[in-house]
Amino acid sequence: MRPGTFIYHSHLDDVHQLTGGLYGALIVLGEDETYKPESEYIAIVGWNDPDASSQEDWDYNGQMDQPTRYAVVGQTYRIRVINIAPAGNVTTRMIKSDLPVPLLYVAKDGAEFPDHQKVDIEVSPRMGVGETADFVFTPTESGTYELLIGPGRFKWKQVWEVAVRD
Repeated sequence: MRPGTFIYHSHLDDVHQLTGGLYGALIVLGEDETYKPESEYIAIVGWNDPDASSQEDWDYNGQMDQPTRYAVVGQTYRIRVINIAPAGNVTTRMIKSDLPVPLLYVAKDGAEFPDHQKVDIEVSPRMGVGETADFVFTPTESGTYELLIGPGRFKWKQVWEVAVRD
């Protein structure tokens, strides 16, 4: 199997099992790679209600509120975004003081882009159901950043506190 970000789910009674939480990330590493949780972040968007009728029926990593993430200036972080909701599109972006912070778009649906196709983006392309996208974030200055993921007007906010390493 090729390295990349993939999704697993049962494919049986999809809506009820997906809204019940029967899904997850499947991260496949290359032969010489080691998973480093301190520099990896997985964000899974799903539903919590089979009869979803509002944005409150969407989940981000299984809950609404997200804990603060801590990062270090100059360190590289890989952000793996997965849309496993039964319907709907999501986008991803990073901001600091309400201004966009570019993310390097490096992979789509489990396939790493060749170097010449990796691009800095301010807002990701829309991701449909069953799609994944990987981004690289390397903060250049300390402060409070916000990772925004979701449908419409970026519903979920993940605060990233970035500091200079002592």
